[in-house]
Amino acid sequence: MYALTSTGRRLVQYAFAVEHPAVPHTVNWRDYSWVVRAKTRRMTLNGLARLGEKASQPQTASAVRRFLRAEHPVGLNPVLRSLKELLGRGLVRVAGATEERPLRLYQLTLAGERIVAQLRR
Repeated sequence: MYALTSTGRRLVQYAFAVEHPAVPHTVNWRDYSWVVRAKTRRMTLNGLARLGEKASQPQTASAVRRFLRAEHPVGLNPVLRSLKELLGRGLVRVAGATEERPLRLYQLTLAGERIVAQLRR
């Protein structure tokens, strides 16, 4: 990952009249690059964020898969694997279980929200 320094941003502003924002220091860049390297992880994290904004509550893996399936053909097993990996990195947390069947409900952590915000930039 490369980014402009403060001097580089000033020079770009002066030479090209283009303002380049500083890189946020709140993002864990190692986790960010780990997410970006795998298409399914990136889609799952983004899908969970968009679905969470839409429904404003934690979601099951199958709900994330159904949401993603509208844009990308993805199976349940890759989504489950991605959620397990994201859970291990602390980007997603288990927010409980459903009442009818014992299905896990997933929600983004603060670190996951920061990475999603950077992905949307």
